[in-house]
Amino acid sequence: MTVESTNNPSNLAYTSGRLTLHVDLSTVNYSPEFQMFHCIRQVSGSHAGSGWYCDGFAAAHHLEREFPESFRILSEYDCYNRDVGSDYVDFDNIFWRPVFKLDRFGELERIFINNHLRGDRFSVKVKDSLFSWYEAYYRFMRLLHDRRRFLVPVKLRPGEIIVFDNLRVLHGRSEFELRYDEKRHLELIYCDRDLVYANARLLA
Repeated sequence: MTVESTNNPSNLAYTSGRLTLHVDLSTVNYSPEFQMFHCIRQVSGSHAGSGWYCDGFAAAHHLEREFPESFRILSEYDCYNRDVGSDYVDFDNIFWRPVFKLDRFGELERIFINNHLRGDRFSVKVKDSLFSWYEAYYRFMRLLHDRRRFLVPVKLRPGEIIVFDNLRVLHGRSEFELRYDEKRHLELIYCDRDLVYANARLLA
């Protein structure tokens, strides 16, 4: 999948604007696990177009220690996610899910955050106000963008590849301006976790 800025973008990824931290495809049942960006061309400037990466699990565990009630709220209540548009094909994807998905032992298993696709409907019970959900979400977003502890900027150079777990590591980017004869071009690949692990065992 090609990710580059266009004059008529069908997705925010195809613009030159800032992208907040998120996971990809939070609107489908089976969200991709491993994700790879291969940099083909990059814009000039030391920070322009830099990618942002954050270990969401580390930030979530910090939230659980410091604000356990906020962690509970974000793991208990679903929020509405929707993505409508056209990219190769027309689509209208909707999925309800919590920010934190826990496994059967109550341990954090996956994170789902995408402000561009999150709607305004929630499954909040009477005992918890909607304000409590937003307060918990705000606390977590502040942690994610803490450059001293969790946020890591990475600007890829042409030929470099970065691989990360899409259900644990959130990614975004800084805004950039395309100068004359410049282009920011990344190739994106999604990989199933089972396929990656199977090939790793075969190569070991």
